[in-house]
Amino acid sequence: MQGDVLGSALRNFLPNERHEAIFHLRLIVRVTGKRLAATPNSDPRKIGILRVHMMGGVLILALMVFRFIVRMRTSRPADATTGYPLLDRIAPISHYGFYVLVPMMVGTGFATAIIAGLGEIVFWFFRRPVTRPP
Repeated sequence: MQGDVLGSALRNFLPNERHEAIFHLRLIVRVTGKRLAATPNSDPRKIGILRVHMMGGVLILALMVFRFIVRMRTSRPADATTGYPLLDRIAPISHYGFYVLVPMMVGTGFATAIIAGLGEIVFWFFRRPVTRPP
């Protein structure tokens, strides 16, 4: 019984606010991405914009992972129907598809940053050891 109460509390924890938070974060990430594309590489502010862009992406990933864990570990109410059988069949595919696409987008962003040599600049934990010539 306690698991059901906890699951219900987690599932109902500000559901609209969670969706709005992810929506607003997506807008921030999009706007900073467009700003990055328009900013020349010689501009020193570009690294700051890139950090905001990447922090937003990682935060979206964290919220999606949390949401997926809650979804898998708690009981769900009955599926809502739209009245259109095709849409009812597509709904689970599209929902679970986002749980696959979001980590892939964050992963490609990380890979792009590392390949471009931005790992040491943006990721403070990705420091290469300093080697001295013999």
